[in-house]
Amino acid sequence: ATTEIYTLSLHDALPIFYAYDDDHIEKCHSSFFSHIFYHCLFENREYFFIDNNWFKIEDSFLSELNLFCEKFINSNYHSVNNLKKWNFDLDENQYNALYIGDDNTIVMDRILPNFIEPCDILKWDHENLYFIHVKKGFGNTMRDLCSQISIAARRILIDLKSDKKFIAKIYDFLRQKIGSPDSYLNEVGNQTIKYKRDFFLDLFNSRKIIFILAVLDTASSGDRDIKTQIQNFKSTIAKFALRMLSIEMKSFDIPFEIIQI
Repeated sequence: ATTEIYTLSLHDALPIFYAYDDDHIEKCHSSFFSHIFYHCLFENREYFFIDNNWFKIEDSFLSELNLFCEKFINSNYHSVNNLKKWNFDLDENQYNALYIGDDNTIVMDRILPNFIEPCDILKWDHENLYFIHVKKGFGNTMRDLCSQISIAARRILIDLKSDKKFIAKIYDFLRQKIGSPDSYLNEVGNQTIKYKRDFFLDLFNSRKIIFILAVLDTASSGDRDIKTQIQNFKSTIAKFALRMLSIEMKSFDIPFEIIQI
């Protein structure tokens, strides 16, 4: 198991971050340290800092974590062949842009209703609606993406059980990008010419929602298989974040899958 080392105690001297909705009503707040995570080696022992605490990583915890991730990935690997090959030279935004104009697809990268990014790429078939989040590298910044997925899934789940105002706002934010001086955002907005508002809202009526984490391995060797070689991916924070997200998504009763692209 992990061993907690100590908790930082400088909160009174550091800023607090606040989040507000469109009506300027506070929705949540958090400390400076809650936004910091760090992974390091010290005197041949592995440590990471997450959620305001330092943890020393025991060998047994790493073995258990690798086993959990391997089982989760193999049991929840995205098997639908609906994603493009990712050229290593492309950044995340450039990769997402490759999907603009594809059938049954809406690119949503940098669309932030209520400061929430629902996904990078939305795809669908007759039965499923796929919220695809892409990540270049399975490293420490995976924690940010996992948090983003959790927030988006929770918000959409709440909306589906109420008035769908947030889902409608997603479309409105897309529509507002038409005519943007940013050529990418203008193309994103122009997707609403093909897909009208009623059609977009109807996508959520009968299809099963599935969230997908699509990862590109950025290792120089480029030959690691996340399904069979998770132990060769060295970021403990990434694995820990994946584990926590899988537990959260299960509690939401929302399918969550992963794929290496």
